[in-house]
Amino acid sequence: SFKETSKPILKLEVDSSANNYTEDMENEFIKSVRQKYWNTLFNNAEFMSLFTSNLKQKYLQHVEELKDYDFSLFNIYTLRIQMSKEMIQG
Repeated sequence: SFKETSKPILKLEVDSSANNYTEDMENEFIKSVRQKYWNTLFNNAEFMSLFTSNLKQKYLQHVEELKDYDFSLFNIYTLRIQMSKEMIQG
């Protein structure tokens, strides 16, 4: 026979030093995943190959802000256009 326990079998934790509120865990998880994908994109040599190291560094610093935006084709293309314009101007 099995004994009943109130202990969960699986536990979801989100590593967030800025916010430890468990009631907002789902949003923190989503933001963490977005941040990881944006960071990976900016470290991708093929995507970043046309841009200067200064521009690359600038956008790597903005990953914290981009976690509030969906990681979607539209947003990636929009960002790429913005970066291209900055490259031409600077």
